[in-house]
Amino acid sequence: MCPPVPPISIRMREGTVKRALWLAILLNAVGACTRPLPAVEVTPVTVQVLETDDQCVVDGQSMRCEQIGVSLRDSMHIPTDRRISLSMQGTPFSTAQARHVQDILRAAGYAHLITVGFLSEPGKP
Repeated sequence: MCPPVPPISIRMREGTVKRALWLAILLNAVGACTRPLPAVEVTPVTVQVLETDDQCVVDGQSMRCEQIGVSLRDSMHIPTDRRISLSMQGTPFSTAQARHVQDILRAAGYAHLITVGFLSEPGKP
């Protein structure tokens, strides 16, 4: 909501008062329209590390994990300040593979990495 325009206490002719009122309304509207807009939260890019054959899935596209950094930056034109959500499919091997993918993404310039692990059943590693 915009702050109210303070009243003008100057003697004016009737036509001048109307023009001054319209000018005040116009300036108030322009001031409301020129304020900066709040930042829009951008959803992170989703990268899933698969447990077989060094394969990753990036927003639904399957590719080799070795190519992920170059593909995000050069082919998909994802800015390096964008958040990347990294998840893995369920074996201890995939944890090591996920670390390797983190290194690949960092080498490509991506620093905002969110790594999501997996939960196993009680008593199982």
